[in-house]
Amino acid sequence: MPVNKLSCWKKRRICAILSNRYNTPIFTAERGQVVKMKRTLSADKLQMITQHTQERIDRGEISGSVSLVAQDGKLLYAKAQGYANYTRKVPLKTDTIFRLASMTKPIIGVAVMQLEEQGKLSLDGPLSRYIPEFAGLQACESGKLVAVNREIMIRDLLSHSCGLGQEEQGLQYIAENLPIGPNDTLASYVPKLAQVPLDFQPGTKTGYSPMAAFDILARVVEIVSGQTVDHYLRDHIFIPLDMRDTAFVLTGAQKSRLVEMTDHVGGVLTGVSDDEGSFPGDMCSDHYFCGGGGLYSTAEDYHRFAQMLLGAGSYQGRQLLRPETVEKMRTPQLPFDIPGRGPGEIWGLSMRVITGEENPSPHPAAHSFGWSGAWGTHFWVDPDNCLTAVRMINLIDAGGAGAITARELEQDVTDALK
Repeated sequence: MPVNKLSCWKKRRICAILSNRYNTPIFTAERGQVVKMKRTLSADKLQMITQHTQERIDRGEISGSVSLVAQDGKLLYAKAQGYANYTRKVPLKTDTIFRLASMTKPIIGVAVMQLEEQGKLSLDGPLSRYIPEFAGLQACESGKLVAVNREIMIRDLLSHSCGLGQEEQGLQYIAENLPIGPNDTLASYVPKLAQVPLDFQPGTKTGYSPMAAFDILARVVEIVSGQTVDHYLRDHIFIPLDMRDTAFVLTGAQKSRLVEMTDHVGGVLTGVSDDEGSFPGDMCSDHYFCGGGGLYSTAEDYHRFAQMLLGAGSYQGRQLLRPETVEKMRTPQLPFDIPGRGPGEIWGLSMRVITGEENPSPHPAAHSFGWSGAWGTHFWVDPDNCLTAVRMINLIDAGGAGAITARELEQDVTDALK
């Protein structure tokens, strides 16, 4: 990244500090705009999170949740409500382990960007450079298969613009023809995805690749780093961030803290996990490490990951990414809103980005970035207000990314800013 862009990043952080101290807007001549002063979170108003969560528990909508909100690196709200095991009425704790689902994707994104920093891969390099099977793909246009106009690039995978397994026809093809086998690994399975006709030409539109794109990226991490992706994440992200309870495969002791999965059966909230907490929708095996949604974690662990992103790649003196790399990740990649998400939400690299102040409530502030998971997990980073928020829920019919519980947390935190 050019030096002037890095200085903008640093100046924005300085401006936020100064504007908070002196209660006045700061003008940045470099961009010719007024940077609004940082807004402070009210700890009292954050208690609305407790009220709204309890109301949902009482109505039988969710079994419970863990929510963490921090500003300036200080936890202002940390609360576990409801049950870790709904069937046996075991209370939730802040160290209860949840299935991240698609909140796995930003972690894979950080791994890819670390390797890009080291010059081991290029965002604009063809995928076939790393996995040759992905050369010579075909795309579906007007019901016909045609040659792709260009190859899939790593950037396309990170920004959900690769066209692979993103729309109904591609997802159906994978489900019917390419189920993950009991003995599959990323090495054995990912090359098979090259058989899938693309739903659209790479880079021409956006959508969402629930699994394929980030399983491919996980395999690229393995090829480029020379480590299996579970070991790479452990050594280069989890250990530096002290994320002790984040993994693709849990130990026996960790399984005892794994939240019971729940679902609404006949309109009644019901526990659906077995005695060890597993359920048929678990996305990993002991040897298939699903980059699209296979990690387990706690709210406390993911809070540290979010703090690293807020800190421009640094956490407690440990630098995982350069500031300019985090800037890349939170920069919109295509001029298309994320389908089904509303105006002003655009894909960065592995995360959604909120692009402007015109976004309707309950969006977080402009320039915020983060992502969600299918079972009700959610996080975002708000660099302008120096805050992070994390929520963990595990409910099969939570509503996917952008679930009502996620929007509610965004609203409660936004309302607590003053």
